[in-house]
This record gives sequence, C-alpha cells and structure tokens, in this order.
Amino acid sequence: MKMRTAIALLVEDELSNRLAPFTLRCRDYGFSLNVLRLPAHVSLKQPFIVNDFERFEKYFEEFARHTEPQPLQLDGFELWGNEEYGVVVVRVAASPRLRQLHARLNAELEREFGETHADLDGDDYEFHLSVALGAFRAELLTQLENDIVTWNLHEVTLSSRLAMFIYEESTRPDPLYGVREYGMYKVLPLRQKTGQP
Repeated sequence: MKMRTAIALLVEDELSNRLAPFTLRCRDYGFSLNVLRLPAHVSLKQPFIVNDFERFEKYFEEFARHTEPQPLQLDGFELWGNEEYGVVVVRVAASPRLRQLHARLNAELEREFGETHADLDGDDYEFHLSVALGAFRAELLTQLENDIVTWNLHEVTLSSRLAMFIYEESTRPDPLYGVREYGMYKVLPLRQKTGQP
C-alpha cells in the first residue's frame, strides 16, 4: 500500500472552534465539509511518499522533541484557486522562524529518507490555515469574494502541538487530492522553552 504523510502545527481548540463557523458559511457557496475531517492546522510539509514508515515515525517524534512552540501571526482570509476549484484560507505570516523550520524539515527529510519533495515546498511556500476547499458554485464567486473581505481575523496565536497526517493514495495523479482515505495519525507536544517545566 502506497502511503503519504504530512507534518503540521495544530492550533489551539479555542481558535479551531472560532474557525468552524466560517467553514459552514463556505458551505453556502457549495464547498464541502471535508476540511473538518482534520483538525485546524498549519502545514509545515505537504503530503509526500514515505518509504520507511517506522523509521519516519521515530524521526517525527525526535523532530517534535527538538522543536519549540511556534507563534503564528494570522493575517486575514483569502480565496485561492479558480472558478472550478478553490481553497478559502487564513493567511499565516511567513515569519523567519517558520521559514527556517520549513527549510530544516525539508533538509533533514531529504538527508534521512532521500526523495521527499512535496508540491509547494521551498522558499515561496505560503503558510496558511485551510477553512474550506473543493468545488464551489462559480456563479457565486463574486459574492463569495465580497463576503470574505468582511471576515476579520488578525491576531497572534501559539502552536504547541505537532501532528502527523497519513494519506492512502488513489490512482489519480494529483498527490494532494487524489486520496482514498486520510486522517490524523499522531499528535505530540512541542518542546517547552528552556526554563519551563
């Protein structure tokens, strides 16, 4: 069985609860509720093929032990995509810490596991929280864009948990959406800063 995995920072439950009503509002425009199948998160590494899952799981645990909680600056809502398929996201500022963490993760994974490239990797990676994704009603695109402009979420939050998601591939070529099943496999606390219990 071919498996992909992804690594993400989880947001706190209070913020997740405030985001869920926006997912329901997007349902009015034709989006599915599939985004609710995973907890609210900011991906550090999009889905990639794992050749040695047991060894990768140990790496994930070690990575969490050596990574401090991460501040996340939320910079409002945005629609990505086109009239056929879209993603409503909360933009997350690409702080130097997040950029460094993304680069470190990619470098370590390549060194330890070989080819682990995922779509969107690299210096231009856009950190975000997905609120809704999928096909939507194209005739309502302008109304959706006008609605999103009125949504306000500008704050800083702290992520103190790291999640591993797993994806079982289908035969479709698209690595992000061509999956049969997916879910959260493991959640670990991030290392506390020096001097904290």
